[in-house]
Formats: sequence, structure tokens, C-alpha cells
Amino acid sequence: MTTLPVDTTASPRSSSPSSGAPESVRRHDLDAVRSFAMSLGVVLHACLSLSFIPWPITDEVRTEGMTGLFAFIHGFRMPLFFLLSGYFAVMLWQRRGARGLISHRVRRVLVPMVVACFTILPLMKWSVGEGLALRYAPEASRASSTPRGTEGLATNSNRDLWSAARAGDLQRLRALDVEGQDLSARDDFQLTALHWAATEDQAAACELLVELGADLEARDGSASTPLISGAFWGSAAACEVLLARGADPEARNQDGTRAVDLARWPWAEDRLVATTFVAGLIRFDLDLAAMPARVRATASVFDLEDVAGGSEVGARGAELDLWAAARAGDRERVEALIAAGEDVNARDDLKLTALHWAATADQPEVCELLLDLGADLEIRDGSQGTPLNSAAFWAAPEASRVLLARGADPGVRNRDGTSPVELSRWPWGDERKGLTQLVASLVQYDVDLGVMPDRVRRTAAVFAGAPSESVEVLDPSPPGSGLLEELADFDLGHLWFLWYLMGLLVLSLPVFAIAARWTPASNSALYVSPLALIAVVPLTATFQAIMLHRGLTFFGPSTSSALAFDPLVLAYYGVFFLFGAAVRGLDPDTRSLTRGWPAMLAVAIVIFLTAGAAAESAKGGELEALIPAVMQAAFAWTMTLGLIGLSAKLFHRERAWVRYLSDASYWIYLAHLPLVFLLQGAVARWELPAWQKLGVMVTACLAALLLTYALLIRPTPIGWMLNGRRPARRA
Repeated sequence: MTTLPVDTTASPRSSSPSSGAPESVRRHDLDAVRSFAMSLGVVLHACLSLSFIPWPITDEVRTEGMTGLFAFIHGFRMPLFFLLSGYFAVMLWQRRGARGLISHRVRRVLVPMVVACFTILPLMKWSVGEGLALRYAPEASRASSTPRGTEGLATNSNRDLWSAARAGDLQRLRALDVEGQDLSARDDFQLTALHWAATEDQAAACELLVELGADLEARDGSASTPLISGAFWGSAAACEVLLARGADPEARNQDGTRAVDLARWPWAEDRLVATTFVAGLIRFDLDLAAMPARVRATASVFDLEDVAGGSEVGARGAELDLWAAARAGDRERVEALIAAGEDVNARDDLKLTALHWAATADQPEVCELLLDLGADLEIRDGSQGTPLNSAAFWAAPEASRVLLARGADPGVRNRDGTSPVELSRWPWGDERKGLTQLVASLVQYDVDLGVMPDRVRRTAAVFAGAPSESVEVLDPSPPGSGLLEELADFDLGHLWFLWYLMGLLVLSLPVFAIAARWTPASNSALYVSPLALIAVVPLTATFQAIMLHRGLTFFGPSTSSALAFDPLVLAYYGVFFLFGAAVRGLDPDTRSLTRGWPAMLAVAIVIFLTAGAAAESAKGGELEALIPAVMQAAFAWTMTLGLIGLSAKLFHRERAWVRYLSDASYWIYLAHLPLVFLLQGAVARWELPAWQKLGVMVTACLAALLLTYALLIRPTPIGWMLNGRRPARRA
């Protein structure tokens, strides 16, 4: 996500800091490809609200085409930037030496990143809130439900109606009806009183409102009926009344979801996240602890099986049986199911495998059996925890003993950066008790809190290799580590690229120093020609396969916005960075690199169009992760090299507008996201096709940023910080 300010003038024959100083030649083609990638950054983030990828602001119109557009751009954009950054780093090394390179990067990369952390990032958080406010602004709904000239009177009366429905105040509802109140009046989210009664599971209020003439099929802002609302919130009694009154269980909201679909939605991580988000949005005081029971009761109203307890509804019945058998310690059932062809590493809705469940429930014999039958010892769940992480968290001493004996890694870390050995030493206090209760509710695990203190001590003894009586369970964090952990977890947002660029630069300096002493052979350019893909694609695919296996991405590389470096992300992009550095040293004019660029672009398009089908055909096989990883790595390389070649063909001569965009690109990279969030909220309810909305957002964002760059950035010290002082015009 960058468009770094770099001096793209250098002699193509300069190979070391001690070289002569021939006349510099600016790489206008590289300026152009960077500017193009900058524009794609705006497109990349703008299309997210129109896609099915999780994003803070969602549009009323979402399409698979936008999801595909995001995947296409994301698949090559950051690899392209890192390759160019490696190229420019060596170019600066050749012209200015190591000290000059470091000084330049500190001034142009590190300092702007730090400044942006205290300016752009807070502005971005504010813009998310404002974008959501625009997305759900009440003006339109008020205009549709309130007669002109009576907004103030109607608002007070309507609020009384909605409050009475939420509270189940039948007497007040009858009084409002006698007063002539419109029972179908809508609030800021276009929720009617019947929607609120269904949400709060006020069955009697639902009955009364329908009797008084409330619209049984009224639609709210998401085109949901009261029955859909009741099913979403797990309001069993309200759903029963509405169904009895003739509510349509097949009616669909704007996402195409029916009430019966929501009723069979298991209480798992995805539903918890959605429920919590919507509850905060509409200011609904949600009791999360009661939700599993409410979900089960609602499923029974729709004549479904027990979805919250692990039934066939919405999942594969046999695999659910496998997970339940592992959890219950039923060795015979587990063995029979796997012998019948069930996948021993199958995951449930929380990405938990049978081995995770056996570890959670402290079933050591089942853990042994599953491992003997081929269970993956280091497989990751939805929070990137291994089975040993689960055993340590749930204080399962015997399962921990088995897993450690079979070679499980006690130091592997989950998504929160916590290892099993650290979890094993977490004291049983209010903090751990509260989190255990919350997670138990989420995964529908009946935990016995009374035995947990003893289990915690015994589990700590297993990890310490000592008798449980001699182990004191302590908080493993050293004094002051809380501040260090908070700093490591600091979210850099889209500025993560700058931080990783600095990290790769520091790590690469010894490599640059060694390479400067090497005299390239006459045919050394072959090492960075398209033939080099034979070596770099498998290497990159290795890291890509790990990302896919861990569920970190669905297409293209993963990213990490935390201040603490992710070794996997660093290694993946490091391949592109070092390759770009090698290109500068061995093929400075990039002629060998970009030979055959039309064919590379064609191959990239074919790979992208067929990657989904190839991944689907490989599912369940030994090559499930390998085939998509190789295809995605090949896509990143062929698109990157093809675009550099295309740019060299089209922009080998200077163009004023390309030069200007190149100068402005760093500012656009830093400042575009706050504007994108505001624009996404503003257009979310427009009745336009997704592609037209995207065009409006991209055009408006680029126009605003280019204008601010020309007026407020370029001629000021901010512009000097980003791009250096502009040279004085010659007479």
C-alpha cells in the first residue's frame, strides 16, 4: 500500500558508491507503474464496502464482482511495491552509500510514518464513525414515515411507541392506539414497533400489535420483516406468535436471507460477531450468555433440530458427530467414523477439529487415537490456536501430557501472540474466569468452573515437568511487559508497509554490503530474467501455502498491521524486496526482466480466472493448499513483471502528468483511507449499480487528494518531508 518518494534518477551503469558520477537518467516508466499502483490503492479500499469481505462500512449493494476485483488487485499490488522498493534501495545505495540510504529512508519513510500515526490514524478512526453515521443517517426514514410539518410531535409519540413495544407494555400500546398513533411508524433504522417487540421477544406485545393492525410483513432498513428480526435475535416466543399469525418464513431480506435460514444459523463466532455489531449499532442491550439457549429454542419453533448444540442443521451431520464423539471421549465412535471415510481434520464453524475438541474436553485416549489416525498435531483453529493451545486454555492436564509427548510445540503462538506454555501459567483469577465463561458460551462448552483451579495447577505442572504440588501458577509476564505488549500490538493500519520496508532495509544492509564486492558475470542478467520465476515462484508459494493453511487469507498474501513484525509476512515480501534489489544490480534497465511481458500478463489473467476452480477441485486432497498457493504466487510474479514491462513500453519518455502523479502519490497513499470511509458511508444507500458507486468514490477521492496536494502539501514543509525540496527552476 505505498507509493514511496524515491529519487528515480540514476545511471544504469552505476554499480557501487564509489562509481563515477555519470549523468543521471530518470526512470519515467517506474514512476508510471508506481502512480498506477497508487490509484489502485484507492480502488482496492473503496470496493471493500461493495464486496462480501468484512469491512467496517457495508453498502446496500454488494456483489461478487467487487470481491473478485479486490482479490485481483490485492494479489499483486503489494508484491509489486516491495519489488520496486528493493530496486530503489540499491539505487540509492549506489548513489549515496549506506549512510545516505539510511538517512534518506529515515527522513522519507520513518518520520512520515510516525507523524501519520498521530494524525492520519486518529482521523481514520473518526472517519469510520462518521461514515457509519452517514450510512445509517435517519433523515430518509424520517421523511418517509413522518408528515411534513409534524416531525417534532411525531418523534416524541413514536419513541413512546417503540419503547412500549420493547418493554412489552401492553397498556401503553393500547393507549397509543386509542390516541391514533401509527403502529407502523419507523425509527431511524426503519424498525417498527413490531420489529422491536420481536427483537426483545415480547410475544404478548407482538400478539397485541398484530391485533391492532400492525403490518406483519413490514420491512426495516435491511428489508427484514419482524419474523426475520425475531429469528436473528433468537426470539423463540415472538417467532411462534408471528408464525401463528401468518408471517411468511420464506420472505427474504436484502441479503437474500430468510427467517428459517437465521433460525438454523449455529451460535458460533461469525454469529456472535454479527450479533454484537448490530446490537451496538441499534443500541440493543444484548445478553450474550442467554443467546445459545435462545438460538436452540428458536430453531425448535421452526421445526429444526438443535443447531446450537451441534446438530445436522447448517453443517455436515457426520462431521458434527465426529466432533461430538471426540468431545465425549467416545473412542469407538471416533474410530468408526474415520474408518467410514470422515476427514480426521475436518473443522466445525469455529475451525475446531476433533483433536481440538478432544484436547478441550481433556480426553487423552481420544487424542492418542486421533493422532494415530493422522490428525494434524499443529492444525490451527479460527483464532490460530493449535490443539495444545486449546488444552492449555481449558486446563486439560492429561490431554496436554499426550500432545507434548507426541511432539506438540509449546511455544507456538496463536493470533493474540499467546503460546500454550504461557496459557498454562495463567493464574485462575477473575480475568481468566471471565474469559473462560465467555468462550465457553461461544463454543457451547459446558465447563465446570469449580474444578478449574485444580486443573489449572495440574496443567501448569505438566508443562513445567514437575509435581503439581510444587508448581506455583504465576502470571508469566515480567514487570513492565504490559506496556511492551501494548506497543507490540499497536495497529499501524495501512501504514504497515512503511514499517516493514524499514525492517527489510535494515535486514538487507549486510546483503547489500556483500553484493557490492561482487563483480557480476556477463550473463548475470539471466538471474533476474523471467527464467528466475522457476526459483522464486516455488519459494514464494511455500510462504503462501502457510498463509492459506492458517486461514490468514483467501487469495494473495496476508498482511500484518501490528508493530511487532510477523516473520511469515516479512519473509514473503522479503523475497520480492531482495529480487528487486538484485534487478537493480544485475539488470538496471530491466530489459531482461520484462522480456515477454505480454505473455506474462496473459498468463496472469488465465491464472486468476482459473484459480478458484483449481482450488475447489483440490479440496480434500493432498494438494489442497499447494495448488492454490502455487497459482497465487505465480499470479503475483507474472502480474508484477508484466506491469513493469507494460509501463516500460508505454512510458519510457517523460510525461508531465505522470511526473506530477508520482510526486503526489505518497500523499495519496497516506491520506486516502479517511476520505474513502466517508465516501463509502455517503453512497451506501444510493440506488446505483456497484460499479457506478465505485467510480464516484474513486473519482471524488482522487480529485480531493490531488487538489489538497497542489494547494496544501506540495508547496509546504509537509511536501518537503514527503518528497524533498523541489529544485529551483533554471533561468
